[in-house]
Amino acid sequence: MNTVDFNQSRGDKSPSCVLGKSSSTSCSPNQRFGQLSKVAIYVRLSDEDRDKRNATDESESIQNQKSMLVAYAMEKGWDVYKIYCDEDYSGADKSRPEWNKLIADAEEQKFNIVLCKTQSRFSRELEMVEKYIHDKFLEWNIRFVSIVDNADTDIKGNKKSRQINGLINEWYLEDLSDNIRRTLNHKKQNGEWTGSFAPYGFMRDPLDKNHLVIDEEAAEVVREIFDMFLNGMGYLTIAQNLNNRGILNPANYKKSKGSKYSNRDSNRQRVTGNMWTNDTIYYILRKEEYIGTLCQNKTENISYKNKKRRIHSRDKWTRTFNAHEPIIGMDIWERVQAKLSTRTRPDKRTGEKHIFNGKVFCGVCENTLTKVNTPENKGGFRYLKCRTYNNSTDVCDNGKSIRFDALEDIVLIEVNKLLTEYHDSAKIKVDDAGKQRKLDKLAKEKSDIAAQLEKKNKVIELLYSDRVDGIITSEQFIQFSKTAQDSIDTFNERVSRIDMEIEAIKQGLADDNIKEKIIVKYSRIDKLTHEIVGGFIKTIYVGKVGDKNVPREIKIVWNF
Repeated sequence: MNTVDFNQSRGDKSPSCVLGKSSSTSCSPNQRFGQLSKVAIYVRLSDEDRDKRNATDESESIQNQKSMLVAYAMEKGWDVYKIYCDEDYSGADKSRPEWNKLIADAEEQKFNIVLCKTQSRFSRELEMVEKYIHDKFLEWNIRFVSIVDNADTDIKGNKKSRQINGLINEWYLEDLSDNIRRTLNHKKQNGEWTGSFAPYGFMRDPLDKNHLVIDEEAAEVVREIFDMFLNGMGYLTIAQNLNNRGILNPANYKKSKGSKYSNRDSNRQRVTGNMWTNDTIYYILRKEEYIGTLCQNKTENISYKNKKRRIHSRDKWTRTFNAHEPIIGMDIWERVQAKLSTRTRPDKRTGEKHIFNGKVFCGVCENTLTKVNTPENKGGFRYLKCRTYNNSTDVCDNGKSIRFDALEDIVLIEVNKLLTEYHDSAKIKVDDAGKQRKLDKLAKEKSDIAAQLEKKNKVIELLYSDRVDGIITSEQFIQFSKTAQDSIDTFNERVSRIDMEIEAIKQGLADDNIKEKIIVKYSRIDKLTHEIVGGFIKTIYVGKVGDKNVPREIKIVWNF
């Protein structure tokens, strides 16, 4: 993927002819909105290219797209601002780097025309077509043009055909997604590895990309982790041992071997990305691939439009036994699993998780604070300490632990302050019944609209089938679809307004509900419980100890 900046390559920022000195064609000052027409060209290819000599070369298809679009811009007398190019990206992918650069530059109005080969090159998602081509581009005074399918936002009456093209592209994406999912599921059932990256300790078989073979260098570390655990070392001690010896953690090991692997964890976890952590050791000791069992189908995309993944329970995993050579023998595996089964996360003294479990984070690196107990002969105190600092003192300097009971006292005072502030019944006005009636009415209207939308979309589907079968022409298809599309537009606008009204009412109900519970159930709290902390508090951030005259910062983020 790359960006070609025509102005920069000429060494100036003034508008000039895209052909430069080699052309005898003069660039006429084609005016748009009172300015010279400056065009951004966008090209995209989604499939793995077969016509490249080298991986870094541009594919022939991309070169052809560029040539066609530059020639079209020259013919129109438009000045080319930049060429934005994304290779091997789907038209439904919202994370395309050059596409996002184009959108950012469009918002800054660095050009006033976007030119593509087809509308689907820009996006195959109807949502993105509506958001940008039919909304934001109009707001930013930007014209969208695609050559092959004749999309042009400057042509009155062209919008319906663009929307229909968007709908057809979306159907294509849905069908493609279903086909890919069926293919992958078939491979998983046959015991073929379908993941993007081999598990730590393995690599793809050079002779068969769907088969795993042992990566001896990493496998030796895996064997050592199992041995250390059986010899009595805990997760933290094992992680510290590996960090102190400078052994690369799985993510960095993969990168050192040329992999494009990237960690997509949340911000507060990224700070530990260069280290071995408790969590890494936890998962390695439970990974069945190390005994030759291939475990897949652990997660799945919610939909082809949504990259968020749904986690499957272990009983829904697809397992293939003896799929590859094991790294760990069954005798060692069974001994480790037996020992793991005796481990428990709850407090050994009470048998319960502590009241701040999952709520307390470091105010410096935002990683979680882990609980540490001192021996009974040293007071038996409980402390909370930054997990990052525990793993490596070089990454986070918030090394001072905080007494659990001290944090408990601070939070209790703050909770009671909040209760005092809200313990005024005049501030609370609850009208749940009226709001619920309004919600029911809106839900009924939305349901009725959904039924109407289904009918209108069915009409367009039938018309599309007629067009494919040659019963009607493309022109007739567009003409007959306009009435249905007009109704769809109106219905969708109303649904958007309904969703906003529903969200506002639900938020009001939630706020009223929280406040009412505070007034009725908790007028004052003498002791914190897990239920109280969970109901009141979203997160707690513990800052580092500074000047003796300045108290340690404890920041509480409330649930309301």
